[in-house]
Amino acid sequence: MRHRNTDETVPDRRERGSALVLTLMVMVIMTFFGISFLMISETENQISVADRDARQVLYMATAGSKLVESWFNIPDSAYNPFVPDRSECDLDERVGDSDYDGVTDIDVPNNGVGQRYRGGTSTGTYRLFDKPFRGAVRDTFWGTFNNPDILIENDLDVDGEFLDDVSALFNTDNSPTLEGVHLSEIRIYAPPYDEDLQQRFGICTATITAAKVIERGGVRRRVAERTVSVVFQEMPFPAPGAAIESANDIDVSGNFGVYWGGAFTETDTSLQSGSNFPGPSIPRENTSRFRWADFAPNAVDLDAVTPGTQNVLWALLTEDAGGPFGVKDPWLFFRANGSIAEAPNANDQPWPFDITVGIEDDKSIFFQNQTYVFPELDYDFWKQYTQMRMRNASYYKYAGAGPLFQRNGVGIAEDMEYWTNTTRPHVDAGIFFFDSMNSLNPQDGSGGVLVPDIKLNSSTVDPNEFLMEGVIYTNAALIDSSGISGKAVTTRVNMPAEPFLDTGIDIDRDGTVGNTFEEIETVGNGVWDFAYYGSTESDGQYYDEEYGTSEFWAFESEHQVGDATFPDLGDDPRIQPDTVHEPFLNLAYPEVDEADDPVWVDFDYELFTVRTMGGDRDEDGNEDRMTSLRDRRGAQIDLDIVLNGVWYNEGAYDGSGNLPVFGSILMKGGFQATGSPDVWFNEGLVLGDWPPATMQIPRVYVSHFDVE
Repeated sequence: MRHRNTDETVPDRRERGSALVLTLMVMVIMTFFGISFLMISETENQISVADRDARQVLYMATAGSKLVESWFNIPDSAYNPFVPDRSECDLDERVGDSDYDGVTDIDVPNNGVGQRYRGGTSTGTYRLFDKPFRGAVRDTFWGTFNNPDILIENDLDVDGEFLDDVSALFNTDNSPTLEGVHLSEIRIYAPPYDEDLQQRFGICTATITAAKVIERGGVRRRVAERTVSVVFQEMPFPAPGAAIESANDIDVSGNFGVYWGGAFTETDTSLQSGSNFPGPSIPRENTSRFRWADFAPNAVDLDAVTPGTQNVLWALLTEDAGGPFGVKDPWLFFRANGSIAEAPNANDQPWPFDITVGIEDDKSIFFQNQTYVFPELDYDFWKQYTQMRMRNASYYKYAGAGPLFQRNGVGIAEDMEYWTNTTRPHVDAGIFFFDSMNSLNPQDGSGGVLVPDIKLNSSTVDPNEFLMEGVIYTNAALIDSSGISGKAVTTRVNMPAEPFLDTGIDIDRDGTVGNTFEEIETVGNGVWDFAYYGSTESDGQYYDEEYGTSEFWAFESEHQVGDATFPDLGDDPRIQPDTVHEPFLNLAYPEVDEADDPVWVDFDYELFTVRTMGGDRDEDGNEDRMTSLRDRRGAQIDLDIVLNGVWYNEGAYDGSGNLPVFGSILMKGGFQATGSPDVWFNEGLVLGDWPPATMQIPRVYVSHFDVE
């Protein structure tokens, strides 16, 4: 008989299937976790995609800001194919307040195209993004964000627009992830400014918007958008007013040649008044740029002994045996805070113009006891800028005796001539900064030590030609040049423009200059003003647009008079019944290969001789020519030079040989020359149109960057 094990557990029928329930519960939980993980993964993926899209449009907008910067740095489409044409820009939105009075005085939508930025019409070399960056209202950015001076938009429904072509450059591989990323809008308008101080903090503001648009099922959706705003400042290039400037003595005992601008110093000047004593020039009244002695046709008689029409213009037209006198250099004058060694007295102007002495022996171009300040360049700014490795801006660190330098402090060590000679392959015009011996600031007692003497001569230049172009900033104790002219390169340049008296014009023809707001604006504005009959403002401020028009050529024809004849019938040209204008001298410039020849005052020279000045402002396919009116640039001429630009040195210059330069030499420590340095001043340095676009040197930099 079997006995039942009473210790054995007998399952309850009611517990059957519990494992299945537990399994189902686990499966449900795991499924929930799986779905959650999938959702989290999808969310993370969406976040990742959104972040990618946001970064893409941010990078696109930032690249767009660099693109706009390039328009100002290289505004010529011949060198920068990405500069927009006027037809690709909307110039009709401009609204602004140009006189800080809180009232809008620029309103293109209501007042018409005449108030557009840059006049709104094509004027050849007068490009939208070219210099000048300020001055006249039409040359200055006065618009607002909502009503910018320049607006470029991208219409997604229109293919082949300017921003379409630019955006395509960022996806040349047709990457699917970059599909739909584009620049959607560029606005350029006024920089930040303080109305109370009437101070502008830059050239302009540029706001660049980039977006990403995807299309699914025929529906477009914007998935990302970012905006970058930048403020552009003009590069603080030196703006010298003379061919040679120094904070210490200028002492020249050799065959010193300074042309087209003169020499300025904070101390004393000695020019060795022998056969090389400079001159003759156009007599001057004072040191202001346009303050020659009064050469207006109606100027008063200066000879009390033999009364008649004997004024400055008369002397210029008739002194040379009844014909015009050959003036060696109309633009030459000298300033010294101290004394001029050869001066006969301590007067500010030792030799005022005396018509009985004549033009040939005139020395009214010398001024002493002045208040000139040497244009010191900021060591820290230029060092930091060149260390950023911007386009055509290079930093060089001292690397030992020679002196030798390394670019960015690494690589081969070579002398200054090697790094700056643009006739070498891969050396372009630019900004060249050569640091001090210990890489510290030598200004204001900051501890910097100047490098040993830099000697520039034929033995240190390997190629057969030598030409530096741009800004050369050195921190050398001394610059010495000798025997270098044999390596000079022939370069075509513009001589300075013709002299004029910036005394204003009578626009309303009431016989008085300066009794209306428009007339007051023409006095001392640095512009040769003229106004056709019926004009209500100066037409001279639009000279580039007026050049080549029928009215302009008619004005020129009226002003052409024969030898020894006063223009405007000897009357005041500012007060006329027809075209009024400021007095000027029309010059017969020397031949293109005769830079040392004098010029003559000749009011119908262009009637018989064609001279070019470069450019094509009227877009007729021909190079602009000189006119019998006052031209904004002088005639073109060839110079054999080794420097086209500005050379700034913290130390001194002591040359025993040649140094042919077109531009300006700024030697803080003094200028001593026993050789024959020839320096021709580049007037573009004071006109605000340097550096030229052809040099492709940075003209602006970003002073403020903001992301929205």
